[in-house]
Amino acid sequence: MNRVSLILALIISALSFSSCENPNVKNLKEQVSSLNALCPINSGVSGDFLSVKYNEKDKNVYMYFAINEKFGSQFYFKESRENVLTNLKLMFQSDDARDMLRDIVKAKAGLVITYKMASTGKTARFDIPYEELKEIKDNPMSEHDRNMIILKNKLANENHRCPYETEPGVKMMKLNIVDDNIVYYLQVDEDMFDFAQWKSSEDDIKNVMIDNFKALRGDPTMQSEFRLASTEGIGYHYRYYGSKSKDYFDIIFPAAELKSFLK
Repeated sequence: MNRVSLILALIISALSFSSCENPNVKNLKEQVSSLNALCPINSGVSGDFLSVKYNEKDKNVYMYFAINEKFGSQFYFKESRENVLTNLKLMFQSDDARDMLRDIVKAKAGLVITYKMASTGKTARFDIPYEELKEIKDNPMSEHDRNMIILKNKLANENHRCPYETEPGVKMMKLNIVDDNIVYYLQVDEDMFDFAQWKSSEDDIKNVMIDNFKALRGDPTMQSEFRLASTEGIGYHYRYYGSKSKDYFDIIFPAAELKSFLK
């Protein structure tokens, strides 16, 4: 081979290697780019999906979210982080996220999800390496098993926050699953309110809650929670009780009624 032919061969060879991009990586980059073009995406009361990118150097997909105080505090409790991470992994087995999971695994990439508290700027990061994503993809759980783990983890994390004020004079004390309901135990401060008057207004309180649930038909976060509960035949049960008298009344939304609030 003469010198000119050798140079041409080397140039062609170099061009071939530079243009031979892994098709799975190329596809992932295109999917990430398309999704990022839609950002920011409003997630409802939980916050916003800010951006997503793929880093070729470390082979990770990075997702960034702004999270509201009510939903984000769980990310900073040491006791809650493992539950949050488990739920994130399980969410990628849902129909909405399965295609993204497949594309990430095919490209042998990992996933890094970062939440930023809107009120304080504090961040929480969750890493899911490629090997774990592949395990999730290759060994999907049934929808029922997945939903129940997600639900129980959410309740556990919410209990880590308790007690906390839902409104002046009313505290969320704890949550439990009892029979086919999530039971919310709410304590009413009887130094501020006449509990007997609250009890006599039970129907009015439920009507206000119904109006609030109807207003959330356009909220992705609450729609997801209503759908999960109603799919599993689980309703919401709110037990209000007096801080001193311990008298109580119940407001119950069976699973079928929760389903009526879906968009």
